[in-house]
Amino acid sequence: MSRLDENVKTTMVAPTRTTASLLGVLMVVLGVLSIVFSYAATFVLTVLMGALLLAAGLIQLFDAFSRRTAGDTALEFFVGVISIVAGMLILASPAIGILSLTVVLGIFFAIDGLSRFYFAFRPASQSRRTWLMLGGVLSLILAALILFGLPGSASFTIGLLFGIYALFLGFSVFVIGRSVSRAIEREA
Repeated sequence: MSRLDENVKTTMVAPTRTTASLLGVLMVVLGVLSIVFSYAATFVLTVLMGALLLAAGLIQLFDAFSRRTAGDTALEFFVGVISIVAGMLILASPAIGILSLTVVLGIFFAIDGLSRFYFAFRPASQSRRTWLMLGGVLSLILAALILFGLPGSASFTIGLLFGIYALFLGFSVFVIGRSVSRAIEREA
């Protein structure tokens, strides 16, 4: 192995493996905590969403007034005001924000499920039709569980789904980080 290859392995692979492993473990822990404490996670994520909408709206307003053309300024201003209002409403009443976000999530899963069925029956999708239909069924089941479980499902849905997502993301980041470093070590 050349000195350059050894430097690449030492300076790039080891930190990447360590970073991916650490990030993966942190995401798994965050996922487990979000699942176990899904009510609290739902509240925290909703307040965070409100704060992000408020910040994004303020940035959008600043951007609107830095534009040169009137059409862009008006649209930027409108989007900024809507973001600020939505963020303030969520922060002022997190319970209503939780319910609203859960309804939006349920509608998203319903639309996602229906669109997967649509794409499954297109001629270009023949080879993956089964997987598209399976994904569509799962999305529609999630939509039904969320929407027909309202208002009770609102109190934990966002935190639970985020926890599941973080758990799987953490596992995948950890495994990918380990796999990449093993592949590079085999090449060396």
